[in-house]
Amino acid sequence: MDDTFSLTTMELEGKQLPVPRNTDAYLTNVYGNWRQLPSDELIIKSLHCQEYVDEIFENKNKAIV
Repeated sequence: MDDTFSLTTMELEGKQLPVPRNTDAYLTNVYGNWRQLPSDELIIKSLHCQEYVDEIFENKNKAIV
């Protein structure tokens, strides 16, 4: 709770939005190592629809090329 309250604000797309006071600690508590992208295998395991997998990896491969 100490990492969350009192809230502060952060800009997102030109708007000031309320966020936890210690955003890094809050995100780490909720998601673990949130700064590192998950492996392709973990992404695939978390998706419930093959269309999403196809779309993500199609766009990812386009960005690499």
